[in-house]
Amino acid sequence: MAVIAPSYDTNRTNLRDVIPLASPYTVQIEPTRMCNLRCFFCMHHSRGTSNDLLKESGFKLAHMDMDLYDKIVRDIMGFSEPPKMINFCGIGEPLMNPRFGEMIRRMRAAGYSGRIITYTNGVLLRPAVVDELTSSGLSEIRISLNGLTAEKYKQVTGVTLSMEEYVENIRYLYKHKKDTKIYIKIIENLFEQDDDREKFYQMFGDISDVMYVENIIQLQRQMKDYGGITEENYKNVFNEPMSRNWKTCACMFYQTHIDADGYVFFCVSLGNPSKYAIGNINDDALVEIWNGRNRLKALCTNLRNGSDSIPMCVDCEGKYDIISDEEYLDDSSEMLLDRLPGCD
Repeated sequence: MAVIAPSYDTNRTNLRDVIPLASPYTVQIEPTRMCNLRCFFCMHHSRGTSNDLLKESGFKLAHMDMDLYDKIVRDIMGFSEPPKMINFCGIGEPLMNPRFGEMIRRMRAAGYSGRIITYTNGVLLRPAVVDELTSSGLSEIRISLNGLTAEKYKQVTGVTLSMEEYVENIRYLYKHKKDTKIYIKIIENLFEQDDDREKFYQMFGDISDVMYVENIIQLQRQMKDYGGITEENYKNVFNEPMSRNWKTCACMFYQTHIDADGYVFFCVSLGNPSKYAIGNINDDALVEIWNGRNRLKALCTNLRNGSDSIPMCVDCEGKYDIISDEEYLDDSSEMLLDRLPGCD
C-alpha cells in the first residue's frame, strides 16, 4: 500500500544560513510547450481560441531543441556544486516530447547523479513510454490526476479517455518501475462525492509508492478557474490556511527555470513571458546567469522592498503557497543584503 504523504521534502535547510548559493538547489527545464489536454485552470484551456493566452504571451507550441538542451546539460555540469534536483516541468506535458526519455539519458550520461523528476498528467503513459522512462534514469514520476471518472476528466480537461485503460497503464508502470518512484496526486477540489477520497486511495493505493490529496495552488501566472469548477480554497501546499503576510520570497534564492526557448528565470513559476527573463542559455552559460547582474538585482530588490515590488512577482502567491518556515527571510533581510556582493 502506498504511503500517504505530500511531495515536498520536510527535511529543509535554513535558507538564511546558506545564502548565497554556488548553484541552484533545483533547475527546472521545460521540455515542451505542447499539451494533450485543455485543463480548466491552465492557459492551454484557451489554446486555439480568439483569447489564446499562449499566443498573447508569445509562446510557440514546440519542443525544446536538442542542441539547446545539450548546452543546458553542459552548463549544469559546469557548476562547482551540481544542483540537487532536475525537474522536467513546464506549461506543456513532458511526455508529448518524443525525445523526453533521451533527454534524461543525456543528463545521466553527462555524469549528473542527483534527483531527476517529472510531472505528467499520465494520459500518455502507455507501455512503450513507460519502458523508456523507467530505463532512462528517472528518479521519480509525479502523476497529476484530473478526476476519478471519465466524466470528470472530460469536464476538467476537455478530453475523453477510458478510465480503465488509464488505471491499467499506471498499473503497468508500477509493475515495471525499476528504481523510479511513483507519486500520484489529486486536488481536493475535484472530489464530487463524500467517499471520493477513499475511492482515490482504493484505486491507486496498490499501484503507487506515495499518494496525496493536494490543494490547488497557483503555479502559472495566468492560472485561474476558467471553467468555474473549483471553490475558493485558501490553503497552501502544506495544507495550512494561507494566513502568512511575508514580504520576502525565498524561491529565487535556490531555484531557476529554463523554458523551451532557453530563457532563464529566477523562479520556477510557469508561464512567464521572456521580458521577465534574467538571461538566455543561447547567449550565456547558466552559471554566469545565476551569478549575473540581472538575478542579483532581483535578489537585492526582494530583500529591500519585498517580492511584490518585482514586476514578474506581482500577484504571485508562491511565497504563501510553497515556502516553508525554514525559508522565512523577512527577519534576515539586512544581514543578507550585507552578505550578497553588489547589494550595497
